[in-house]
Amino acid sequence: MLKCDKCGFEGGRAEFQYIGQAEPIGAVNIRRCPACANLIICDEVEEDEKSNFTDVWELNRLRGKVFKGKKEKREEKKNEM
Repeated sequence: MLKCDKCGFEGGRAEFQYIGQAEPIGAVNIRRCPACANLIICDEVEEDEKSNFTDVWELNRLRGKVFKGKKEKREEKKNEM
């Protein structure tokens, strides 16, 4: 959760508009508050949000299975030649 220093608005990273990196190397980014447009510097590593992993990757009974078409019988192929 991020909190704006100016207006006190609290929300997730998705609610704050991404502006860019604050440093050329690293995880420190600049985001904009949706309520007052104040710029906020945040460390993306420390502010890691939890998400429902199953919604993102669609983990269900069909994941990882290989679907192939029906195989033709060899006899039918020999008759066609």
